[in-house]
Amino acid sequence: MFVEAVDADPTQTGALKSVAFRVLGPRGFATARSLVRLARDDWHAPYPLTHRLKAWRHGFFADTYLLYDIEHNNAADYINDFTWAYRCSRLNDSLTYFRHKLAFRSILLHAGLKQAETLALVAQGRFLLNPLSSNPCYVSANEFEELLRSDGDRFVVKPEAGNEGAGIFLLDAANGNLVRQRGAARELFRISDLPSVAIVERLIRQGPFWRALCPHTTNSLRVVTGWAQNDEQPTFIGAVQRIGTADTVPTDNWSGGGISAVVDLDRGRLGPGRVHPLKSKYPNRHYDVHPDSKAQIQGALLPHWDHVRETVIRACMTSPMHRYVGWDVVVDENGDCVIIEGNGNSGVESLQVHGGLLANPAARRFYERCGAI
Repeated sequence: MFVEAVDADPTQTGALKSVAFRVLGPRGFATARSLVRLARDDWHAPYPLTHRLKAWRHGFFADTYLLYDIEHNNAADYINDFTWAYRCSRLNDSLTYFRHKLAFRSILLHAGLKQAETLALVAQGRFLLNPLSSNPCYVSANEFEELLRSDGDRFVVKPEAGNEGAGIFLLDAANGNLVRQRGAARELFRISDLPSVAIVERLIRQGPFWRALCPHTTNSLRVVTGWAQNDEQPTFIGAVQRIGTADTVPTDNWSGGGISAVVDLDRGRLGPGRVHPLKSKYPNRHYDVHPDSKAQIQGALLPHWDHVRETVIRACMTSPMHRYVGWDVVVDENGDCVIIEGNGNSGVESLQVHGGLLANPAARRFYERCGAI
């Protein structure tokens, strides 16, 4: 009865909620309410009730409990789903700050950090060329289409406020027509098909190491940092190399079927590649070599890793609002680090599929100091 009351309509259960609040205290009450919501969201998961109850007891969704193999690993080493959804999401003052790519990108550019070339901002049927330059200008739809067709390069189109790879596609010209590509599918494209608010950026020419991993996707590093109060510099919490596949073109998104390989934070050496067992079409869960390109993953040493670390620290310190950030970094053909974006509540599955983040003492210290655990 108490479990139901915690998340019920306050007009009907005000007295019970008041009692629960007094007994449990503010943090205990918030924890109980959040765990009820976790169970509610996972109630119809296709697993036996006994399995779901074990998962919920540790704060995990049923499928995450299996993904991390908590039966054979120490649950205390992992950021569970409850902590991630209801505590980590509050570590930053504003998640909206991170969602708007153009504004976020302008801050990093002002600090001298290299960014992908933003060709245009598209909104309300208007096309603003070079919006982050000192000389932006409007063009017509026909002029913009002709520019894309005649340029000869490839472009990435993404919603200005999107995340997790949603709505991103590749755009290039073939036989005088614009062609949209997402995964292996290619289809003719019209300018009128652009999202209502989108940015169009030039595809980054990634370095040879990353191009060899999967030449048809931009293969980024996800580096998670935490910056606790009174700490002079941010802490590296974890990092993975994300690698696209034939099914994820043009992105490398792990939740969309890509590959994640853990990065040794000190040396920049890769562990084995892992795919999500529920979201990837590939049959194996571990890959020492890429299933498409046959490039070596396990044991490969990342070029320019020290430069990546230095760039991430610089990016983090451009704003005091960067308390907890998942940075997406691409190394281009010149060895320069390009910050693609920052995520204010970075997902942890692609990192923790390799092992719990809290097994890292520095990471545990950050989460403890911020009150997340």
